[in-house]
Amino acid sequence: MSENEERGGCGAGMVAASSPHAARAGRDVLDAGGNAVDAAIATVLALAVADPINLSLFGRCQILGLTGERFWAIDGTTCAPMVLPEVQADKTRTGFAATPVPGLLPALDRAHRRQGRIALADIVAPAYRLAEEGFVIPPALGAIWQEKGGALAADPGARLFYLKADGTPYGPGEHFRHPALARLLRALSHDLLALGHDRAEREALARRIAASGGFVTAEDLAQDATGDGEILHGTLAGHALTTIGRQGWGHTLVQMAAIIEAGGFDPGDPDFAEHIALTVLCALADRPQEIGTLTPKPFGMPLEMLCDPAFAQARATLIRKQARACDTGARLVVAFGAPGIRADRDTTHLSVIDAAGDMVALTGSIGPHFGAGIADPVHGVLFAHSYRMASDPRAGARDVTEMTPCLVTGAGGLRLAIGAAGSERIPGAVMQVLVGRLMRGLRLREAVEAPRCNWLGGALRLHEGHPAADRLRARGYTIVTSPRDHRRHLGIVQAVERDAAGCAGAADPAYDGASV
Repeated sequence: MSENEERGGCGAGMVAASSPHAARAGRDVLDAGGNAVDAAIATVLALAVADPINLSLFGRCQILGLTGERFWAIDGTTCAPMVLPEVQADKTRTGFAATPVPGLLPALDRAHRRQGRIALADIVAPAYRLAEEGFVIPPALGAIWQEKGGALAADPGARLFYLKADGTPYGPGEHFRHPALARLLRALSHDLLALGHDRAEREALARRIAASGGFVTAEDLAQDATGDGEILHGTLAGHALTTIGRQGWGHTLVQMAAIIEAGGFDPGDPDFAEHIALTVLCALADRPQEIGTLTPKPFGMPLEMLCDPAFAQARATLIRKQARACDTGARLVVAFGAPGIRADRDTTHLSVIDAAGDMVALTGSIGPHFGAGIADPVHGVLFAHSYRMASDPRAGARDVTEMTPCLVTGAGGLRLAIGAAGSERIPGAVMQVLVGRLMRGLRLREAVEAPRCNWLGGALRLHEGHPAADRLRARGYTIVTSPRDHRRHLGIVQAVERDAAGCAGAADPAYDGASV
């Protein structure tokens, strides 16, 4: 990880991303005169090359931007095909049967047409070079590739493009090239929607999907299902928070901030770490769907209630009461269950700020690592997995995941873009970094690197070295310690900021990211 330590000026701006190769691609576009939107597009295209376990051109994204003083959002999620055969109640869709209509490229196209500054070919060029020339696989990516890549052998396309000639996965330090993806990127360099606009291309792709048991049609590929996203606002420590609405988990982030504000929780209070931990748990418990699924809770609360000031005050009062009770830790295990580890459902995030102070926070995903574990045999693009199609299959239904990109504005001219990977861990990770930066007064890198918490049922997950671990254990909490790496992480945060002193960026040490 790197950070602009001098803070004497921003130059062209700053990019933070989960891949050092992708962060450099975005920075190159800033240096070439591109704005924050141009750099974000360059970065995410490069992530589709250099972080293939977490993103592909057939994935989904949520984009939040600030241009001048105007906030905007684009909902680039995936959705189910418009014609979707029924499936037996006891069956779960997998593979091509759970492959949704992609949303990433249409969302990037919409962003560039509305907000981009430089030519699309110049934006695509860094990703093209990465795919054509290849790159050295960094440590965490390589470790996950070796751990989970073996499953790709079951699909001919994935095996061809993402395993070595002998059928073994790539690993750390090895060189990876993707010439087929480079050819596709070259075709996209003048039209990001070339696959959908070219009738022969989209019909051929649809035939390949259908031949493998999928339902996405040429008509689905021709449609642009993206749209303007809902925007939410909140406050924390005198700063304005802006995030996305029901297309992601922004309500949960705003609720956490509202509880902290309503409770007057103070970093100088010995119980502050417990207050924050209980705030995270409360916000997760208040979500109207079961964690890890799209299944509605029988008595789920409306999302609007989560951000209501009176509701936040009531929750803050409850949290203070819990922090005074002697048996809270034991009660939580009874109420929420013993800890259990479920499969990773990771995402990736990038944050950009340019010389003018315009910002983009973009979160993207293909579902589990390597998405659906299948790839187009011609272009070598991994298909996303749709949780909606797998668990609640309805024609045209949109995937709603835990993405929570966030922008902060406030005192001293601060502008901060932040987001994270990690499914339900995302809003809690973002909030705890903001608490460190805005309430504790930590520098951005310190706030990102500070130990955090999250939950497994009623067990409290703490990063190794968490300063409140002994106190919370003595309070009766069941503690599960998490290493600061890609295994069982507590959110992987990427953030950039600009204030009167200059620019800074930080990438979470749990993964391979960089800020440049």
